[in-house]
Amino acid sequence: MIKTNQPPRNPGRFNVIEHIPRVIYNPSRRLPFVELMNEIHRVLKPDGKFYSSTPAYPHEAAFSDPTHVNIITEKTFLAYFDHRYNWAKGYGFKGSFEVTNQEWRGEHLVSILQKINKVS
Repeated sequence: MIKTNQPPRNPGRFNVIEHIPRVIYNPSRRLPFVELMNEIHRVLKPDGKFYSSTPAYPHEAAFSDPTHVNIITEKTFLAYFDHRYNWAKGYGFKGSFEVTNQEWRGEHLVSILQKINKVS
């Protein structure tokens, strides 16, 4: 088993390669999109709103900009960051939002997320 993020230097070394989630062998991984959402949640005022407008799947624009390293779909914010599911918690997301609105405007998915404040 290789325990590094560097590719093997010797070509022709493996018979089979299986994708292993990075979390298994690299606990210090970085997930920039999750980190961004953590920072957005941190700096928003209580009940503050986050407005997102981004090219999204299935439109080509979601893939053509090389700075878009995470492809967004209609389900991304709801499944990963909305308090009802909050799947991103398993990847280090510390906040909670409610998706209050989401609609298509051409190739852009426009989403509004409202910060949910933790009850102490």
